[in-house]
Amino acid sequence: MIIQKTGKAVNAVGPSAKKKGLRPASQFEPVYDSVQSEGAAASSSSVASLAGVDGLLSLQNFEDSGERKRRAILHGRSLLDMLDALKVDLITGQVNPSNLNKLTGRLKLRISSGQSQLDGLIADIETRAKVELAKLGYFE
Repeated sequence: MIIQKTGKAVNAVGPSAKKKGLRPASQFEPVYDSVQSEGAAASSSSVASLAGVDGLLSLQNFEDSGERKRRAILHGRSLLDMLDALKVDLITGQVNPSNLNKLTGRLKLRISSGQSQLDGLIADIETRAKVELAKLGYFE
């Protein structure tokens, strides 16, 4: 149905439809090329959505240098706090095995800041912790 300016409705199946190559609704035939191209479009859009999800996941895993530095500083401070607790235990003469296990577990984590001076300082702290644990027989 075609709507004209005068408000009259003209049926598209009439004589003008034959000139334009339009068919009446009773002669409907599906076009398979368009269905296949729609399937291809759907598969390409699913690939595009997967690429978008992959991009989001990579952004979540991205750590800037400030975040790495912050995590390395927290690691170093945690090691120093554990060494202080070990020092108190040694002074009192009662070494708490759970503190030694925590220190051993913390040493298994290796956090790099990407800054050579900070990484060197944390390596020195880790070495000191390993020496203290070795003195007590908790580190090989």
